[in-house]
Amino acid sequence: MKIYILVYCLIHFSRINFCQLKEFTELSAKLPGVWIAEFSHHSIIEKWSIDFGENELYGESFKIQNLNTTKIETIRLLEIENKIQYIPRVFNQNQGREIIFHLNKSEDDFVFVNRDHDFPQVIKYSFNASDSLSVEISNIERSKRFNFKFVKVK
Repeated sequence: MKIYILVYCLIHFSRINFCQLKEFTELSAKLPGVWIAEFSHHSIIEKWSIDFGENELYGESFKIQNLNTTKIETIRLLEIENKIQYIPRVFNQNQGREIIFHLNKSEDDFVFVNRDHDFPQVIKYSFNASDSLSVEISNIERSKRFNFKFVKVK
């Protein structure tokens, strides 16, 4: 009986780790590069790279307006305790602290959630094609939300 319990535990916990690694691998294949979202008076750029030494994805967001570039945030995407975490640090919010969002992957989207954060509580990345990315930030109820349509430029 002990062997059955041991085998069950090994299968169960290795499955959790494998699923998370699969999702991290999928993100690592799709996300790296430079993405741009154009608006009427400004642009937002997200630049993503892989840090193999730390086994994480690293992102930076910039706002370009009137030939001025402002760094908005840094983002770390990594696996902690068999869960994929999306960890942004927005420079003029939350006293510069990192906020942790946990991956809740839906069918074709990567949905990161932190119910305890004021806003956003949900960050959703949807890859529409290899060079097209939609990002939605919202509250849990989606009564307040913002959408960003990115195109991969590099």
